[in-house]
Amino acid sequence: MHKQHQRQIRGHRSGAGFTLVEILVVIGIIALLAAMLFPVMKKARRKGLVTHCENNLRQLSYALLMFREENNDHNVSWLSRLYPDYINGTESLICIADPSDGADGSKPDADVAEGDTVADTQYDETNDGTNNLHGTSYRDRNTQADVCSYLYEFCNAECSWGWQWYLGNGSLSPSELDAVDRDGDGTTTWEEVKWYQMRFGDTSNGGQPYLTHKFPIVRCFHHFFDDHFTVPDTLPGTYKGEGLTLNVSYDGNVFRAPYTWEYAK
Repeated sequence: MHKQHQRQIRGHRSGAGFTLVEILVVIGIIALLAAMLFPVMKKARRKGLVTHCENNLRQLSYALLMFREENNDHNVSWLSRLYPDYINGTESLICIADPSDGADGSKPDADVAEGDTVADTQYDETNDGTNNLHGTSYRDRNTQADVCSYLYEFCNAECSWGWQWYLGNGSLSPSELDAVDRDGDGTTTWEEVKWYQMRFGDTSNGGQPYLTHKFPIVRCFHHFFDDHFTVPDTLPGTYKGEGLTLNVSYDGNVFRAPYTWEYAK
């Protein structure tokens, strides 16, 4: 009787367990569900990063407008100069999607891998941190801020591409060059070149002034993974893809655009 009872117990345990085939089927189903959910979760996370950055840029836009209002319509020389009077902490200068936490500078390496053919070193003079190639206190930069994820297009750095822009707009007359170098110190800064471009246009828009609500003053290049735009390429009738950038316009509007912001709708 006792042996019969043991056989019944062993039989019960065998019937309640899982076979190897059943375990493999369950594992396969879980793996399939994970593979289906991963892209959805990844996309949701990326959208969350974009939303967070846009909210951060709105805070910076309020600070920029407030500075301009309190300083006779002058722009702040660097984003870092907003701290501590116009932003509470330097974390406002860092994009949540920036894997380097601002250490890569205003134009990170990552966008090159996403199809941007312009070398990231082109704008190193605008790096608003200790990695600025001219030094941490370059042209009035705030040394209290060590890093910054954003490109501030109206910064006080000497513009490395100003001569290319002049050539692209034809031969500027001495009076026009004086108009670009507004303070007459013989140096054209990013702020001076971008202000002139916004007010008087360039070859990209037929020499017409740009709309201030679509002319970027701050740009973020850390969202190339999300949304891709189709924009005209160099040759007529050809097109290329460009990744998403987040931008603050001169009048404080936060908008999305391709790398070539002139093609933003």
